[in-house]
Amino acid sequence: MQAYAERNPFLRLTFATLAIAGAAAVLGLAIARVGMPVVLALAAGPPALAFVAWCLHRPVVGIMTSYLIGFFIGGIGRIIPSVPVGTLVDGLLVLSLVGALLNARKNDVAWLNTPLVYLLLLWVAYTIFELANPEGRSEPWFYGVRNFSIYWVLVTLAGLLTLRKLYYLDWFVNAWLLCAAILALWAFKQQYLGLSSFDQRWWDSFGRLTHFINGHMRSFSFCSDAGQYGAVMAHATLYALIRAIDEKRLRPRLFYGALTALYFWGFAVAGSRGPLFILASGFVIYLILRRNIVLFVVGGLAAAGAFGLLKYTRVGQGNYQIQRMRSGLDTDDPSFQLRLANQRAFAEYMASRPIGGGIGMAGDRGRGFGMESELTKRGIDSWYVKVWVETGAVGLTIHVAVLLFAALMGCWRADRLRHPRIRSTFVGLVCGYIGILCASYGNMIFAQFPLNLLMYVTIVFFALSSEFDRQAMEQEGGEERKEKGKRSIHHEFTPHP
Repeated sequence: MQAYAERNPFLRLTFATLAIAGAAAVLGLAIARVGMPVVLALAAGPPALAFVAWCLHRPVVGIMTSYLIGFFIGGIGRIIPSVPVGTLVDGLLVLSLVGALLNARKNDVAWLNTPLVYLLLLWVAYTIFELANPEGRSEPWFYGVRNFSIYWVLVTLAGLLTLRKLYYLDWFVNAWLLCAAILALWAFKQQYLGLSSFDQRWWDSFGRLTHFINGHMRSFSFCSDAGQYGAVMAHATLYALIRAIDEKRLRPRLFYGALTALYFWGFAVAGSRGPLFILASGFVIYLILRRNIVLFVVGGLAAAGAFGLLKYTRVGQGNYQIQRMRSGLDTDDPSFQLRLANQRAFAEYMASRPIGGGIGMAGDRGRGFGMESELTKRGIDSWYVKVWVETGAVGLTIHVAVLLFAALMGCWRADRLRHPRIRSTFVGLVCGYIGILCASYGNMIFAQFPLNLLMYVTIVFFALSSEFDRQAMEQEGGEERKEKGKRSIHHEFTPHP
């Protein structure tokens, strides 16, 4: 019968039609009985299981996927509000760590034997201890601890076990620059062509209250808000600028110069003041690490000139973006004075609370859970203030110790790398990381998407920098040997007069 059907096209068409009709009937009956969401969930089950198996087999896939999602998580939430994207990232990172541990060998686990991991585990243990804080509550703690320590430790442990190939460094940096360019282009669309329907819904709900100042819209792209988007752009601007300065060849220098201009204008349309300190502090660190007298003098004069123009003159005051940058340097700015007043009030409240008021209990999150205290009455605009009021002076000390250790490790290792490209890459990463730490005093940018995962991966790369340098040097040596071999063969078979 099968052989006959294969020879008869009409019969094959009849069988196919009956099979399609039967499948349609079964699908229609299932929808009628259990509803479309259940059917869609069942249909998505096999691909989802296949992806889970892939993540367990290749843990780097989960890290890469969550890393990419982080750049667009704000936009995804506005397009499809019902999708729990944060939970998806949780699952991907857990899968990555489980897969990394299952596939780890003895030599792989040795990479976890580092002071960075021990300090980080101390911070994680302290945040878990905060669950017993008498001022805290379990539900806010559960939602807050992810950004405090869980994401960080998952990325660090999985990354040290799996991201040791030079290919991964290049992939993560290139993916970052590409995603930053996409964010900038979407921000330009918002600024000059108007908002899309999903952006407009967010704008009409509450975005206008904080993103429409003096008749100007602050672009927010696919990020949670303009402040976070501006920080992403300033961070990318600093890295591209450093690479443009360091490049010796004309074409790469022009490429990074174009990226610098793109990202800087993307930063400008965000109308954010705090991220300006990413550029300022990061560039100062760059001048120190380079230890080039001419560059230090020229770069220092340029930075001082830019600061002087913004701080002590009115040049460009007619431009809204310049107005916003200038206001960030004004110590009499009402917003800055309000932050100082809030910090003084918090200091009184925290005097009798050395372990803080509980993770997740401050600011908007605390209000979202119906909490009423001194921590929810006032705005919290600084990441360090948030860590301080929720985990106390003890928690802030541990947290800052981990951050500073990573910064010192990054500076120390970047200064000792031999391969020019790898050294330039890591100098850019170190300067960007320190810039984010400085700017986090004025904004809660360190632990928000996409900068949280970007910073955690950056710290992992600090720990792996010498390994990347070794691979790059070996790769370059192999290419030189091949080139010498080609020249010797060419010389051997070339007739001589």
